[in-house]
Amino acid sequence: METSWHLLVHILRSLPSSVLPISPVGVLFWLVMGLVWFQYRRLAVLEHQIHGFVKNNPIRQSITAMLFGVIAGVIGSLFLVLPGITVAYQDILYLWPIALGLLLVSPRYLCFSYAGGIVAIAHLATGWPAGINVPSIMALVAVLHLMEGVLVMLSGRNAASPVYLKHGASGQVIGAYLIQRFWPIPIMLILIMQIPEELLGATFPMPEWWPLISASVGQEGNWARILTPVVAALGYSDIAIGVEPKRRAYHSGLYLMLFSLLLFL
Repeated sequence: METSWHLLVHILRSLPSSVLPISPVGVLFWLVMGLVWFQYRRLAVLEHQIHGFVKNNPIRQSITAMLFGVIAGVIGSLFLVLPGITVAYQDILYLWPIALGLLLVSPRYLCFSYAGGIVAIAHLATGWPAGINVPSIMALVAVLHLMEGVLVMLSGRNAASPVYLKHGASGQVIGAYLIQRFWPIPIMLILIMQIPEELLGATFPMPEWWPLISASVGQEGNWARILTPVVAALGYSDIAIGVEPKRRAYHSGLYLMLFSLLLFL
């Protein structure tokens, strides 16, 4: 219990450097916020084109997404740190470029879950990228999906945009709700890195079974597990046809949470 409290305090103390532009991670957070605002701005333009007015203000949606994302980041950090899910530094370097590339395909793919899946499958199929720890990446994806499920259940219905769709079989135009949400997630990851001994900071006593899932390390050099702030992004997109957006978001969030628990196990 004492260890959990120390970790929570450390996570909260590291939060300002994760969300304020006073560090490279903080700058990245606001770059992600820019992407989030751009997506909500795009939805606002779509609403204006269809209805002649904007139902969901992009600034308000962006601020709400930031607040929910920060809270989810603290909770997700505990889910990652307490069981000791350790990710190698080079694993993270592959995720963001792939996530940004997927964004060019579709906004819904702006998510570490898709990027992590692609990296894991590529490594298992071809051996590239070398040295990737698939269980660690999948555990990270599972926790992010858990946070996404909670966020969808809490706020997924708040940005539903009325749209009109053409039914494929009958050709009739029907009404529906487009639900799209995006969140910046500042989380604390346990990165295993090789650093000089004199640069090591405070240490925390952990149980003997800890870490539960860990990346492999080399035999030479000083390897340490370091709590490091990282910015992730989550995106959710769905269409509610013949059902209230609230109920659709609730069911989608519940299925995401169940999937994340299954993937983690």
